Amino acid sequence: MRSEVREWIEAALDATGEQTEIELVGDMIRDIPARVFSELLGVDAEKHAAFISRISEESVRIFEMDPELAGPSTAAWSELTRWVDELLEIHEPGTPDANVLDHMLAQKAMGKMSDEDIRVSLVTLLAASTDTTQILAGLMFTSFLDNPDQWQRLREDPSLVPSAVTEAARYRPGDAWIFRVATVDKEIAGVPVYAGDHVFALIGAAHRDPAVFTNPEIFDIGRTGERLPLNWGVGRHFCLGRMFAVMELEEMLRATSARWVTIEHSDPAAAREASYLDAGTSVHIRVTPAN
Repeated sequence: MRSEVREWIEAALDATGEQTEIELVGDMIRDIPARVFSELLGVDAEKHAAFISRISEESVRIFEMDPELAGPSTAAWSELTRWVDELLEIHEPGTPDANVLDHMLAQKAMGKMSDEDIRVSLVTLLAASTDTTQILAGLMFTSFLDNPDQWQRLREDPSLVPSAVTEAARYRPGDAWIFRVATVDKEIAGVPVYAGDHVFALIGAAHRDPAVFTNPEIFDIGRTGERLPLNWGVGRHFCLGRMFAVMELEEMLRATSARWVTIEHSDPAAAREASYLDAGTSVHIRVTPAN
């Protein structure tokens, strides 16, 4: 799907015309992962991409663990589940390799998946589909905005795009922290953890560990030979969508670095005051076009 993603990004950038003041999330970032997942499901992106983007953003807010979000989060999950049920009801099966949904239906025909398996899988995939990529993209551009020398380095050497995406994920991870609920009593680094305790793992801190990364406080898009960032998990819990997210971010960097000589915060003071995850909802920039 790389060629299609490239076309969507170029079209989004073309739509900004001669503007030098751009809101990156609304003008480009939000639409791309939603279109990718529309294609994966075999649904019309023009009809469903906006819904997929919105419902992903609303449903994952449950992980903020804010009691005031209990009602809206529950409503979002209910809306998402109803949409999946309607999709399954009206979908006309195609070839097994046509899209994710047809693949799952083929697995069902072979007795390897049940209706509930498909339902739960689709709801889970859709909840995680776009919000995480959107946040990571916003944070990636924020890292370049704060490190203009690395933007110039990328423009001079586009071959650094893949390592730049990996470094952006390390430097400002979209999932800077995760939580788990302990199921058994355990001791971690001398600290007792009891069954039922909430355990918070700070991925952002792990990514700045000098025992693992050389000069971890520096945003270095040429960084190689060190472990992959923890954003997408490891082992059997490795993120199914990682390759799509990485591909989308690579193409965003290729397209924008070719078009813009410089990028800077439109309002540096507001950028400094913004909370960490605000980059997932808006990134206001001023650009200098290449020509």
